[in-house]
Amino acid sequence: MEKEILNHISELKKNIQIINLDKIESNWKSYGRSKEIYNLALIRLNLKNIRNLLEQGNEHRLLTFLDKIEKNFEDKKIEIVLQDLEKLEKLGKNLKVKNKKLHFKLKSFLPIEIKQDIEADLEELERCYLHNCFRSSIILCGRLLETALHRKYYELTGNDLLEKSPGIGLGKIIAKLKQKNIEIIPGLNQQIHLINQIRIFSVHKQSSYFQPNKEQTYAIILYTLDVLNKLFKK
Repeated sequence: MEKEILNHISELKKNIQIINLDKIESNWKSYGRSKEIYNLALIRLNLKNIRNLLEQGNEHRLLTFLDKIEKNFEDKKIEIVLQDLEKLEKLGKNLKVKNKKLHFKLKSFLPIEIKQDIEADLEELERCYLHNCFRSSIILCGRLLETALHRKYYELTGNDLLEKSPGIGLGKIIAKLKQKNIEIIPGLNQQIHLINQIRIFSVHKQSSYFQPNKEQTYAIILYTLDVLNKLFKK
């Protein structure tokens, strides 16, 4: 993470030095094609990326310092911004940002047939969430449930849906369980349905754009882990 911060600082300094703020339109969001507006967008992107990385490491002191840089940038005090970036770069070289390992682990005993797939998806889920890829995280939650429910259906019915109905989705698996009057655990179907609805909103094109935020995504991950633990409870 330290290397990522330093890379973004380097890009910031490079783009700030070639930007001419006097030529920028007052409303830069007009998406003009000038080089200055393009560089301004890159600067703002790198400021945002640095902030995200510092927030992940809970570096409150450096976040306050970054607030000052952003304020001076808005005030067009570019010389001061460059000086402060030099200071931030030095601090970044000595920074020991703790990589937050969330460890989305299960308490339950996974069947050997799906253990490797589930664990691989959980590792990828950690990476996606830590890098703010929230829609990808939601998609992986759906994949985890599909893998688990396919296995559970086989254990309860002796029928392998992967062979007979390849590509069947979460909703249809739940429907098939209902057809056989199988209720895995009271209330669990509703929980799975909620996760599936968020997955559908995240994956498929809707009439209005949906982008899950960090809190929503974390809640869905917790729901998913809870379902998996209950499905394969020791």
